[in-house]
Amino acid sequence: MKAFALILMLLPSLSLAAPLYGVDWDVLQDGTFMATDCKDLDAKGIENKNADNASFDYCACTGHITVPQMRGMTNALAQQSMNTALREAVNGAGCDETKPYTLMQDRTGSRQVSYFDVKLANTKLISFLIWNDSYEAGAAHNSWSLRGVTFDLASGKELMPSDLIDAEKFPVINQQIREELQQASFAEFAKEQLAERSSDFLTPEGCNGCAFNLTREGVEVVFQLYEVAPYADGNPKVIIYRDDLKPTIAEQL
Repeated sequence: MKAFALILMLLPSLSLAAPLYGVDWDVLQDGTFMATDCKDLDAKGIENKNADNASFDYCACTGHITVPQMRGMTNALAQQSMNTALREAVNGAGCDETKPYTLMQDRTGSRQVSYFDVKLANTKLISFLIWNDSYEAGAAHNSWSLRGVTFDLASGKELMPSDLIDAEKFPVINQQIREELQQASFAEFAKEQLAERSSDFLTPEGCNGCAFNLTREGVEVVFQLYEVAPYADGNPKVIIYRDDLKPTIAEQL
């Protein structure tokens, strides 16, 4: 589990006006649920002993969905705006539950989990990377999607790539991303994917087939599963270093 609590304390070197805030999480879903169309459970949610046990796994889904939440900010409107955006980042994750159901045997059927990392946190900016992990009963393995969420702490505004990078730099940065992928260990896979792709990865409005977040080094572009690499290589990433960022952003990292 990658979710963790983070509290930023005021240090003597920081201005007294620097924001004091905390990050923890809300649990949106935690339990095992039976599906609406399950044929192997009776009305009370008890396993039908006469049913095909193999299909029982498809009746249940275990969900543990957490979402990071900002706490203790003096700007209540900014905090509310940020927390709403963070909840939207896990919107749709979790089991499609109807009745809570506790499994009575060592099988969990499908599984839906979300977790997060705080990639950057200081008195100006905070940046999250959120995983929504899913396993469907009977599948060979799990899969997941990523969402990066970055905020300006003073306003609560969610920052887009256009807030971080000057418009004229996007073509060069996207070419650099392609070149770096073509030199990676999974280059053969990436070349096939890139040959079929005409659109840019990083645009002023967002990230196509990828997520982005801030680190102390710069903008981290993290690719979605299978987007540029096979499953075994997971989520490759490319760093856009601070020299390519807007000076007002680079100085805040």
